[in-house]
Amino acid sequence: MYRVIFLLIFLFTYSNAFTQIEEGDLTLMGGYKTSLKSSPFNNHVVSFDVEYAVLDKVGLNYSIHFANDHVHFPAGILVGILILGYAPDVAEVAYSVLIPEGASFNIPLFRGLYLSPFFNPLGIEYYWDDISDREISFIGTTGIKLKAFIGDGVVLTPYVEARQDFLTPDDWDAKAGFSFGVQF
Repeated sequence: MYRVIFLLIFLFTYSNAFTQIEEGDLTLMGGYKTSLKSSPFNNHVVSFDVEYAVLDKVGLNYSIHFANDHVHFPAGILVGILILGYAPDVAEVAYSVLIPEGASFNIPLFRGLYLSPFFNPLGIEYYWDDISDREISFIGTTGIKLKAFIGDGVVLTPYVEARQDFLTPDDWDAKAGFSFGVQF
């Protein structure tokens, strides 16, 4: 499966895709990832990712994903919910929700192909299964993406990541997956 994705990236990179990542660009992606580590739960994840380029080639990351046992979201959403009753102004709640999960750095390799290391230290996961020993986890993720623009604004992104639960240092995971989306 991953060989097919990399072959498609290679072939489409040499097409007429001249898309670049520049300040103000917004990328919306949907994707799938799976655990590389043997685990009784949390193996298949469906994700929705947003990246907003605050500078040329530097993006802020937001990710919401769902699995059979949990939901993952940026910490800013939890902050917004917690201050909802205490904030004197709705704008303060809105600004807290906009706190990103992390950042990515998009290094151009070829026309329409970027290597994108990322670091997302502000993730929250809420669990509802009987296997987890708590309901909330604070998750940090780091990894690397290969962003291939396969058409005008259309992006295919395979990636690998390492994930760490900050509350239990021995609880880590590695995942691989891909996303498909559009850039505005």
